[in-house]
Amino acid sequence: MSFAVDRLRKRTDLDLKKWDSLWQLNRVRYFTFAIFDIFENNLHVRQNKRYILNYIKKHIKDIRGFYRPDFFDVDIVKVIKKILTEDKENKFLGDVFEIVKRLIIERRDDIFYLKAQRDSSWERGEVAKLLQDVYRKATSELKEKIYELIVSAFNLIEDDGEFSHYTPSDIFDILENYLIEAKPINIEQDRQNNKVLLESISKIKDLI
Repeated sequence: MSFAVDRLRKRTDLDLKKWDSLWQLNRVRYFTFAIFDIFENNLHVRQNKRYILNYIKKHIKDIRGFYRPDFFDVDIVKVIKKILTEDKENKFLGDVFEIVKRLIIERRDDIFYLKAQRDSSWERGEVAKLLQDVYRKATSELKEKIYELIVSAFNLIEDDGEFSHYTPSDIFDILENYLIEAKPINIEQDRQNNKVLLESISKIKDLI
């Protein structure tokens, strides 16, 4: 197995779908670490990019049970960032958001709140940066979904900043940009609410 994997790691011309049965061996620890190296080396065609995104969405939960979550998240981010950078027409933007959403929701208790995870700050920062990359390319509708994800995933204001230093600064940057760009329905009320939120976010960012 290790010999075959080492050979595949050197290939840059694979049709990933044809090797689907092999990628299903993702519970073999050595092979799991190699899969994303192989994927990253084979982004030369759109079909492979689509396959990778679908593969991650399908297996994100079961692979993480056999893989150190922090390493898994970073490997995902590395591959997806390349796909997103090359995606000039934003064909994969929705898929990328869904994956980032899964990463955040499935780990929200330990990513954003548990002090025991303080040693994972770099890894969760990479996930947050990817979310910000998505936000920069997003439509107004997708920006709304990103905002709702952040608000629902953790309390940023109600905890008076108690956990702010465990939250990546990119999250606050997204919120700040969203509130600045927001077009309020009830102009006076929403403008006042946004002003209060922006002031709170500014104070929290100063603590980070």
